[in-house]
Amino acid sequence: MKPIVFSALPDKFEETYSTVLEALVLYAQTNNVILNPTSILIDFEQAAFNAFKKLFPNANILFCHFHFAKNIMKRLKKLPLYNIGLNDELKKNNTKREIANILSLPLLPPNKITAAFFDTVEVLESINRNFKPFLNYVEKTYIINAKSTSKKISYHFIHANTTILFENNITLAIFIKTVIHFILSSVIEHKCSFFNVDFNLQKSTIPDLIIFLSPYIDILRVNCTKCYLSNSYIQIAEIAHLIVRNRQNKWSLAIDLNVYSKNQQFRLFDCVKRGENNFLLQSINFPFYNHSTIPYDEVLEQSLITYNINISNLHILYLDNNQFKIKPVNSNNLHPEGTIDLKILNTINKHYNSLFILKTNLISFPKSNDLRLLQGKTINYINVSEEEIQKFTSFVQKLITSDTNHQGYIQSCVRGDYNNQLLFFNIGGNYRFCPKKGSHHQHNSVAILVDTKKLTYTIRCKDSQCNNISFIWNTIE
Repeated sequence: MKPIVFSALPDKFEETYSTVLEALVLYAQTNNVILNPTSILIDFEQAAFNAFKKLFPNANILFCHFHFAKNIMKRLKKLPLYNIGLNDELKKNNTKREIANILSLPLLPPNKITAAFFDTVEVLESINRNFKPFLNYVEKTYIINAKSTSKKISYHFIHANTTILFENNITLAIFIKTVIHFILSSVIEHKCSFFNVDFNLQKSTIPDLIIFLSPYIDILRVNCTKCYLSNSYIQIAEIAHLIVRNRQNKWSLAIDLNVYSKNQQFRLFDCVKRGENNFLLQSINFPFYNHSTIPYDEVLEQSLITYNINISNLHILYLDNNQFKIKPVNSNNLHPEGTIDLKILNTINKHYNSLFILKTNLISFPKSNDLRLLQGKTINYINVSEEEIQKFTSFVQKLITSDTNHQGYIQSCVRGDYNNQLLFFNIGGNYRFCPKKGSHHQHNSVAILVDTKKLTYTIRCKDSQCNNISFIWNTIE
């Protein structure tokens, strides 16, 4: 393996690494080379890992064992060995063996690393308690950062008594974010002797609402126990508990909206994160853990809240013309009103319409816990039958229907805000071609961008895991 690029950097910051990598990718593109590594070998540096992971999310990033061992021994030698009585201890065979065990941790299967490390911790601390600062360094730097432990754990509540299913994860994401925005807005709008403030809600995001409410959280929790949402039994004080302090001691939403993405089904129990082995387990604190008579597989199936073909007796909540609607799954149950409060659904629909003016297929949700309000934004929708763009429409139509197994259709066409010569054709149906993959995805959507001046086009894959940021422009023939 020969090095082909050398880079002398002023520091080891993530931003510096990102700048170099982005420049390298750009240079490669100008020379018709697409950098898409399947594996990357780097030193044990968190900043470097973050930079590479951001630019190449699908690559398998490996760490150099030599530098790992070097870092461990360097940290060990930084200890004031003579002052704390470790110099003689390090010469003993049992101590050397445990240090060697730490150096061997990366060679173990991922699911055995944590247990092996804490076995070593127990032995070294029994030899001399002064090893603790060194062991804390190893744990904080490599163990907790690498895999989940008791000190790094998240709890997932799985509702296993579903009464309604969502059509798909996109609908679920929109619904959840609309409800969150609605209840936070309702808290701000409510007036009582303890809370009476004015705030313009027209263009506020969820983070905006959290920032505004943060000085009043304790007041709302303590004093608004008799205040309720309009036409609801939900206390304002209860809603205030949805805003909590994160690890950086900043107020944030207790609900992680990142899990509601169009490419992610919920990770249930023994399902794992992509490329990792830290699977979910049933909590031993679950009160019915040892008494459940429901089969394991049935628990998993019943906990899904998006459409599941095996559950045919539940209603489906779907989006139609920016309205949440309910339809029965089978013809034997045509009246969803019996199990669903349509007044609440109408309230949510009213709030949803006040937030969004775009068609559903054009709404995108960022990775942060952020619900962007698009009210008042002018969208340059185009009639695809206009004479001046008819040739582009015909070209796109021919492109997306050329494969009999992947037939698509034009959902809408939008002119670029900053570059008016660009046309964005949003494609529906089964045409899901990804230039990066070289074939069709199963569940993504695509947009075809046409440069009307240069007479070129490119296909943008909207699959979040694919993360296709390199556009390949082709000539329109």
